[in-house]
Amino acid sequence: MEVQKAVEVALMIYPMIPDRSVEIHLDINSSSNHISNSVIREAYGYVSAQGFKPVFKPQSFAAYCVADYVCKRF
Repeated sequence: MEVQKAVEVALMIYPMIPDRSVEIHLDINSSSNHISNSVIREAYGYVSAQGFKPVFKPQSFAAYCVADYVCKRF
């Protein structure tokens, strides 16, 4: 659901910034030592098919900073 929502937001924003490339930062770990890694191929395919560049942990600073904030706050 996180990937779908991120793509939906990117699709709403992109028409306002058509001359820029858009990265979608996802809270999915690129290391196979983590459970979230099991969906990385599907997430990559879905985001790429929409014309955006997917970025995964540890490079996805925007996603993991927000996730950490939310987890610590609530």
